[in-house]
Amino acid sequence: MQVFTLCVTFLYPCQQQRWTSIAIVGLNLQTICFIFDYGTFMKKNILLALSILLLTACAEKHQYEQTVREQMLADQDIKDYHLDPEEMTQCVVDTSSKKMPGLFAFEPRRKPYYIGYSKMLELKKSEDPKKLLTELSELFGSPQEVAKAHENYAESVFFCIQSLVSETEKEQKEREEDLDSSS
Repeated sequence: MQVFTLCVTFLYPCQQQRWTSIAIVGLNLQTICFIFDYGTFMKKNILLALSILLLTACAEKHQYEQTVREQMLADQDIKDYHLDPEEMTQCVVDTSSKKMPGLFAFEPRRKPYYIGYSKMLELKKSEDPKKLLTELSELFGSPQEVAKAHENYAESVFFCIQSLVSETEKEQKEREEDLDSSS
C-alpha cells in the first residue's frame, strides 16, 4: 500500500518513526513534511505538492509586477531614454526580488514582501499616507526595514535603467557599424 501524507506542523518537526523516508522543508515557523511509506514515490502527488508550494506567492508577485509596470509606464526617464516598459518591469522585479528573503521567486516567505513592495509603490496615490506607512512598518517589521525595501527598489530601478541604456547603446553602435561596413 502506498501512502502519501502532507502534514503541516508549527514550531516542531514532523517525527514519524514507522516511515522510512522523511523529507523536511522549513518555511519560517512552519515545517512541511512529506512522508512516503517505505520509500515509495508517488509522482502525481509530489508534483501536486510541489506545484502548490511554488504557486504560493504567485498572485502577490503578479500584483507586484502590475504595480511596477504602472510605475514604469508613468516614469519620465523611461520615456526619455526610449526604454521598453515591459523590459524595465521584468528587470526591476527580478533585481529587487534578489534581495528579498527566500531562494526562489515564488517562495512563500516572499509573499508579505511582494505585498509590502506593492503597497510601498502606491504610497503616493494613498489617501492616508501616514496610515499606510504605519501598515508598511508593521508588515516589514520596522521603519528601517521599509527604508531598506525602498532603497532596494530604487537601486533596482537605477541598475535596470543603466543596464538597458548600455544595451541599447551597444545595439545602436553595432547597427551603425553594420551600415558603415555595408556602404
